Parts: sequence; structure tokens; C-alpha cells
Amino acid sequence: MKKIIVISLMLSLFVFGLACSKLASIAEYQKVVAEDAKYMTDFEKATNKMSEISDPAELQKIIKEEAIPALEKSEKNLKGADLPDEELKAIHNLIIDARTKTKDALAEYTKDLTSENMADKAGVYLKKLEEVTKLENEYTTKMQEYYGKLGMQTES
Repeated sequence: MKKIIVISLMLSLFVFGLACSKLASIAEYQKVVAEDAKYMTDFEKATNKMSEISDPAELQKIIKEEAIPALEKSEKNLKGADLPDEELKAIHNLIIDARTKTKDALAEYTKDLTSENMADKAGVYLKKLEEVTKLENEYTTKMQEYYGKLGMQTES
């Protein structure tokens, strides 16, 4: 009987330790996400400017000087996250992939951009963003599931 009680206590402590570890990972992760929001706000400002521009040279300038640097800062921040929880790390990699694909799509968009091919290149860029949107949606869904497993509420 004592043996069962000791084993139960040890198992409870182990489960408690895992839960604390996951909660510590979440606390660290929330800091990373908060920092990332700053970079993505800068990216959003750049994309708003991009939508108002019809001059290819001006568009390239905003992409190269504002949009891509914001995404690079986001990538660096996200890749620098120290996440000991493997499940969280796997989910986190989805958003890193989304940022990388967005940055790569923008870089491709600016290559040989002219007023004649601007509309076509914009269409290709938007098509590539569909894949990014899928990654972002998958990330959001999996994060909600992850938080749910820990008994935490998330905002939709």
C-alpha cells in the first residue's frame, strides 16, 4: 500500500513538473509573440503603403526598405525563441515558415519588376500568400488546441 502511495505521489509530481514546464514555455512564448507583433505591425504599415503605389521603383523601395526588413526582424525574433517543449516548438515552426514564405514571395515580386509586369507579379505574389494563409491558419488552430490542452483560454 505504501508503495502505491509513493508511486502515485511521484507520478503526481512528475505530471506537475511537466505542467510547470509547459507553462514556463508558454510564458516565454508569449514574450516572443508580443515582440513579434511589433514587427508585424511595421510589416502591415508597409503593405498598406504598397497597396497605394503604382510606380514599380517606389514599390520596390518600400518592399526592400520596409516590408522585408520587418519580416527579417520577425524571423530573427521567432527563430531565437528558446522553447524546450517539443510540441510548442513544432507549432511555432509553422509561423516561422509563414514569415519565410512571405519574405521570399516579396523578394521574388521585386525581381525585374516593371510597370508592364506589375499586375502579373502581384497576382503571383497573392497566389503565394494563399499558402502563407494556410500556414497561419494551421498555426492558429494548433495553438488554440495546445492552449486548450493546458486548460488555458485563447482569443479567437
